[in-house]
Amino acid sequence: MNRRFRASAVGAIVSATIIAVSAQTTPKTIHLVGCVQKDGGAYILKDTRAPDDSYRLDATAEDLEFHVGHFVEVVGSITDAATNPVRFKVASVIYLSQTCPPGAKK
Repeated sequence: MNRRFRASAVGAIVSATIIAVSAQTTPKTIHLVGCVQKDGGAYILKDTRAPDDSYRLDATAEDLEFHVGHFVEVVGSITDAATNPVRFKVASVIYLSQTCPPGAKK
């Protein structure tokens, strides 16, 4: 009986550790809405919900070139918050409009 309890306790601790580690390493999925612009070889998104925030979009040029000047929603995660602009790994782009809304930073 004592062995079973110890085995169960060890199993619970291992499971809790695995869950805690995976929670720390899984990046948080974020949705940004804004206008895509090209700055040299980089693609930048100006967030319309937080006008002073901009993000460098990390994706292939093939995926982003079409959206330059467009109003989009990008889904992904922040890969480096210490850079300016913040680096954002793009998982998907949702096309919202061919043009940016009036007053939005382009």
